[in-house]
Amino acid sequence: MGYTNYWTKSNKKKIAPAIIGQVNKILATYEQQSGEKVVKGFFHKDKAPTVSHTLIHFNVNKEDSGEDFFIDFKDGDSEYCKTEREPYDKAVKAVLMVLQSAGYLEEWHFDGDHDKDEYKDAVKLLQDAGIQYTAKMQSRW
Repeated sequence: MGYTNYWTKSNKKKIAPAIIGQVNKILATYEQQSGEKVVKGFFHKDKAPTVSHTLIHFNVNKEDSGEDFFIDFKDGDSEYCKTEREPYDKAVKAVLMVLQSAGYLEEWHFDGDHDKDEYKDAVKLLQDAGIQYTAKMQSRW
């Protein structure tokens, strides 16, 4: 149970350098605005987040954060991340929006609607990171 983001990956197996750059920009902007350090994961708080050609793995350095955002393009399973509406949820959504618009996801959805603050906050984070929000980024299920 809990507030969750869900996604199904496409058949793409390698993340393009431009998308890696956008993901890194989102994480840096989130960290700068929130004051929360973005780390590799809940159990890896001493390591930088992983953003590579096949893997994105991050969380925040906070004792009561939700689950790690973890997406591995080497396997084809549908996935999810329970963020419990913690502030880093907007970074999770922003990353999913970028992946969706670039064709790395077939679909993504979350426990909520587009009129809620958590979605609007993610769109604002994208814009603050210098990434234009487009209709291709909207969740679909």
